[in-house]
Amino acid sequence: MSPLSVDLPRAALTVEPKWSPVFTGESVTLKCEIESVQYSNWRYQWYKGSSSTAISQSQTNTFTITSAADQDQYWCRGERDNRPSSSQPSNPVTLTVKERPKAAVSTRHDQQVFRGETVTLRCDIQGGGVSNWQYSWFKDGSSRPVSNEQQYRISSVTESHRGKYTCRGTERGTSHSSHSSDAVTLTVSDLPRATLTVESESPVFIGESVTLKCETNTHDGWTYQWYKQDKQSGWTAVSQSVYHTVNRDTLTIRGDAVIHGDQYQCRGQRRNRPTSSQYSDSVTLTVKALPRATVTVEPKQSPVFTGESVTLKCEIESAADQGQDQYRCRGERDYRPTSSQPSNTVTVTVKALPRTTLTVEPKQSPVFTGESVTLKCEIETYSNWRYQWYKGSSSTAVSQSQTNTFTIRSAADQDQYWCRGERDYRPSSSQQSNILGFSVKAEKPKPELRTSHKGAAVMGNPVVLYCKLDQSAGWRFYWFRHSQSPENETKTETHSYTISSVSVSDGGQYWCRAGRGNPVYYTHYSDALWINVTGTIRPVSLTVSPSRAQHFITDSLTELRGTDISSLSTSHTGVYWCESESGESSNPVNITVTNGEVILESPVHPVTEGDPLTLRCLYRHTTSSNLTAEFYKDGSLLQTQTTGEMTIHTVSKSDEGLYHCKYPKIQESPKSWISDKEAPFPVLGLFSSLVAVFQYLLVTIVLVVKCYRARDLLKPTLTVESESPVFIGESVTLKCETNTHDGWTYQWYKQDKQSGWTAVSQSVYHTVNRDTLTIRGDAVIHGDQYQCRGERRNRPTSSQYSDSVTLTVKALPRATLYTVEPESPVFTGGSFTLKCEINTHDGWTFQWYKQDKQHRLTTVSQSEYHNVNGDTLTIRGDAVIHGDQHLCRGERRNRPKLSQYSNSVALPVKALPTATLTVEPKQSPVFSGESVTLKCEIETYSNWRYQWYKGSSRTAVYQSQTNTFTIRSAANQDQDQYWCRGERDNRPTSSQHSNTVTVTVKGEAKAVLSIKPDKHVFRGEAVILRCDIQWGRDSEWKYSWYKDTNTLYSSSTTQEFRFSPATESHSGKYTCSGEDIGNSGYSQTSDAVTLTVTGLARATLTVEPEAPVFSGESVTLKCEIETYSNWRYQWYKGSSRTAVYQSQTNTFTIGSAADQDQDQYWCRGERDNRPTSQLSNPFNLTVKDTSPEVSLSISPSRAQHFITDSLSLSCEGQSDSTGLRVRRYTHSEKGSDCSSGWGSVTGSTCSISSLSTSHTGVYWCESESGESSNPVNITVTNGDVILNSPVHPVTEGDPLTLHCLYRDPKTSNLTAEFYKDGSLLQTQTTGEMTIHTVSKSDDGLYHCKDPERGESPQSWISVKGLSRSGASFSVFCLLSSVMAASPYLLVSIVLALKCYRARAKPEETNRTEAATEAGESC
Repeated sequence: MSPLSVDLPRAALTVEPKWSPVFTGESVTLKCEIESVQYSNWRYQWYKGSSSTAISQSQTNTFTITSAADQDQYWCRGERDNRPSSSQPSNPVTLTVKERPKAAVSTRHDQQVFRGETVTLRCDIQGGGVSNWQYSWFKDGSSRPVSNEQQYRISSVTESHRGKYTCRGTERGTSHSSHSSDAVTLTVSDLPRATLTVESESPVFIGESVTLKCETNTHDGWTYQWYKQDKQSGWTAVSQSVYHTVNRDTLTIRGDAVIHGDQYQCRGQRRNRPTSSQYSDSVTLTVKALPRATVTVEPKQSPVFTGESVTLKCEIESAADQGQDQYRCRGERDYRPTSSQPSNTVTVTVKALPRTTLTVEPKQSPVFTGESVTLKCEIETYSNWRYQWYKGSSSTAVSQSQTNTFTIRSAADQDQYWCRGERDYRPSSSQQSNILGFSVKAEKPKPELRTSHKGAAVMGNPVVLYCKLDQSAGWRFYWFRHSQSPENETKTETHSYTISSVSVSDGGQYWCRAGRGNPVYYTHYSDALWINVTGTIRPVSLTVSPSRAQHFITDSLTELRGTDISSLSTSHTGVYWCESESGESSNPVNITVTNGEVILESPVHPVTEGDPLTLRCLYRHTTSSNLTAEFYKDGSLLQTQTTGEMTIHTVSKSDEGLYHCKYPKIQESPKSWISDKEAPFPVLGLFSSLVAVFQYLLVTIVLVVKCYRARDLLKPTLTVESESPVFIGESVTLKCETNTHDGWTYQWYKQDKQSGWTAVSQSVYHTVNRDTLTIRGDAVIHGDQYQCRGERRNRPTSSQYSDSVTLTVKALPRATLYTVEPESPVFTGGSFTLKCEINTHDGWTFQWYKQDKQHRLTTVSQSEYHNVNGDTLTIRGDAVIHGDQHLCRGERRNRPKLSQYSNSVALPVKALPTATLTVEPKQSPVFSGESVTLKCEIETYSNWRYQWYKGSSRTAVYQSQTNTFTIRSAANQDQDQYWCRGERDNRPTSSQHSNTVTVTVKGEAKAVLSIKPDKHVFRGEAVILRCDIQWGRDSEWKYSWYKDTNTLYSSSTTQEFRFSPATESHSGKYTCSGEDIGNSGYSQTSDAVTLTVTGLARATLTVEPEAPVFSGESVTLKCEIETYSNWRYQWYKGSSRTAVYQSQTNTFTIGSAADQDQDQYWCRGERDNRPTSQLSNPFNLTVKDTSPEVSLSISPSRAQHFITDSLSLSCEGQSDSTGLRVRRYTHSEKGSDCSSGWGSVTGSTCSISSLSTSHTGVYWCESESGESSNPVNITVTNGDVILNSPVHPVTEGDPLTLHCLYRDPKTSNLTAEFYKDGSLLQTQTTGEMTIHTVSKSDDGLYHCKDPERGESPQSWISVKGLSRSGASFSVFCLLSSVMAASPYLLVSIVLALKCYRARAKPEETNRTEAATEAGESC
């Protein structure tokens, strides 16, 4: 027999994306698919270009180029460990890569456009070999496109269109995309606003002319259009006439055309962009009648007799505004004389109401939650005032008082406050005060305590403590030593506290806090600051035993001179020193006593630089075995030591600090200050010894000094060269003079309220220039005293101290800021005028400041937004921002050159009333001819006139006294955006612009018909027709239904039309239409939809293979249904109406046909919520029983064997055994006969005397005519355990016993575990397992296991149905077991199968194929 030749599996290479070319940077995925399904475990080799070396290898069949860069050909090939070890090379795939093109944006306009203009952006993409681009526009980095056209057109630009625009192209039908374009920034600006002012004085009296002026501050070349609105009509244009004179930017209205209440507007126009401005705010003319005079006569009786006196009295009806004027009268009558002479003049004086000023304590802002705030209302003149207090924008007083103060005991929320006075006599009220606002901060401040020196303080030196607080001002400061008890409290007006000459008793812990107000509001205490005081060499010293700074309570403490403390407590914590009767003191030491578990053993005295220092962490319970401790300096970890001690081998100045230690699981010690000192200089030691030995020298030296001082020293004269008084912030120069001798230099001394005299030297605050001392302004403090003393080289070497000079410092004059106009509140767009006054000195000019939320000041000067006029500041309306705070300050040439800053005034700005526009009907769009009503609602105030606007026009299309505007019959030209605004004669004169409402007008609605469940239904189904009206709003409709142009049903309020059951007569074309009940409108008729009704779908049943079917063969039933998809298949057997099986696929396979499978079969299809198909034709399945002509028997009769065992295989034929031979198939030899050498042949028997693992394989008998027995699987193992299982299938109902056999038969422990398909079945101590009645469910892979010796190979045990023949066992089920036990045989067995099938008789071919399918089902 010639050897078989089989092609290697074919590899196919595909690429994603499928289109070509790809762009640089795109991801490309190559997929290598190898066609053979029976092979697996491929590794994939990837090749590029003509190279035979793989560029990559992967376990998966995909290779991804994450960022394509260059182009070439690619191909792939599979490799594996078993045969076949490789596939064929795949087809090549050419990857073409092109540079990704970039989109470019162009525009026909400037990137800055004005609201209402049209903007067109165009996206162009060059290169890339693509012409069919789909364009996408993006705004401000959004991922959602705003347009998909090449040209993006914005017809009426608004502020919402402002932003950065980019575009990008995507090739249609692919995910190819270009680079995004560079961003184009579109800036949308308001049109310049025209400003209209009245140049004539106000008010205008009847008969006077009025001149209006229109100005536009940006661009040039403007001409102006003028508009007028009276009470009877809307806005009308005003042009040159006898009543109106137009002169470029002014309009003069003749006196007889000036009418009270008429409104005027203007708008600019020019040739270039912008071609127009916004409309100005309207100006309403206020025309006042001339004052009326009334004449009375005394005496009232008539007639008057000759010689009598007659008095005529002329009364004018109203007084003028503030100021004074003169009046006279004249009489007139109908008869002669017709008039009198003019009367004498009378002066009428009108005086303003008293001015009110509101101040606040504390003056500084912010205040803190819980702090007391006092408001003070001062009225300049008169008495007996009652005070009204107001908060926020409310006009209702929150409180009334007889006194001029109002106290908020515990500040909680912030707002603006103002006040006003009332009294029983004239004037009965004052003016409204200025408005004051203060902010409230929730968190109580905490000061920081600092000191002027580093390290320990030296006795006798000054020490300055600073209590730093960043929050506002106005604080007093409170100082505490040793504890935070009030009895230890010291108070200062400044933030510093000076100890002029520090002593031992001054050492210890210090705290500070600040307070202000009445009652006092206190800050938090500062963190504690430790002051350690050390001295130079002293004649007295203190020794402590035990010599450490920290001690446990109940410890004892001894001072070597006899002072003992037998049992310490925490109250003993403090500073200790020795003191002699003569007042000499030792250096102080700090002793800390703790109730804790841990202390730090540290020295009580300073450590000398260069010496070693050892610190120990002591634990109260000394028996602790774990000594690991952490050592800290100034809060930072230095070392962790397991011995409980830390050594600094050479102490330096940098080692000074606060030390403590910590046992991680116990506790930490208190903190102790460790200081160092310089190594002593020998001269000091010498001096000490001299003093000790020759103490009498001290008295002598003192006497000599006293004798010298007994002579009168010269006394210098100290004068103040600066003018008096000194104002806060000014510098002061002192001069010290001594009239005799020369060569003097001078020492300066200062004494403040908190401390004694301290020396003053050159510093940032003090400048010493021979005989003068200049004190910088911020160091000049009221009440501070200064002295001087002279020094020189020759005798006398010093002078006496001068007399002291006390500095007198006066506060700068205070500026007061208040509001001049308008009344509160200011509405958005209104201007605001402030006035600054200083009551002392003259010649002031004023600086103006604006304060932000962080209380930072910025200077306000003359600009387009601010008009500075002497002592007033007017802020233009568009620069007035709610809550902005302003201050002022005076400046002058002479002293004082500056004033204090004024109180701050917050601008109370109120938004114009909100207008809300609504539309009826609310649904959009509306039908042509429908009525549309717009309604403008304004939230506050009354007497509004309503302006109605359409589109982008700033000219009202209509004005009404009511708040509705009705479009009677909507048409296409009415389709636009609408908005409204209110106007009135009093403040506020206008509302805000309302929201915009879009009115969309459409033609007829469109009806759309749909059919459920489908357009093609089966007889008996229910059919639902549904009519949907495509319309952009909710409406109530009636529906009509039509079939083949005939009316089925009309004017139904239900949207669906149903008929059931459907018959063929219902087939036809259906349409529907709608009628709008509320608006009497009709939709268009829907497009026709065809309904087809047919009988149930026909099912056809076929079978493979064709009859007859033999026992053990695989049978496949196939159910084909002529129409539709998504069927589920029901399979029926015999006369039962209950399905024996249901499947998603249309096939049903009987894996191994047996007698019990003989019957009639038929099928039917089912679908969700739809009728079933018809029943299929029936099929009668007949199973014939047959036995193979040849059989194989094995001795010993089991599937598994040990190596070196012997094996006998015998062939038997039904008639004769002549010509039979034993064949096998193994991995190494493929198909071969026993006579080829692996066994010895005797007749039809093959004997193997000594088995080896190479004998594992499939064995069968074969006749000369080609007939074969059923194959058997033989497994030979080198292990210690095998399973004794049958080589042939077991018949259903028979018993089955499995044995676990061992290579060593003498073993005494027979316990074995039996497994099926990898799962434990039983554990038996006898080494065998019995299945008493075998069933089909017992098919499977079996093996056994000894816990000590190991486990056997696996063998497949097959169960066959009851039959006269054992030939029903499928060779493919056997092959399955072989695959499970020996996977490497897969390729060999397939080749053997092909060889076997190639020899099969033609009429057996179909049966062999069926057997193949049966094998797959196993």
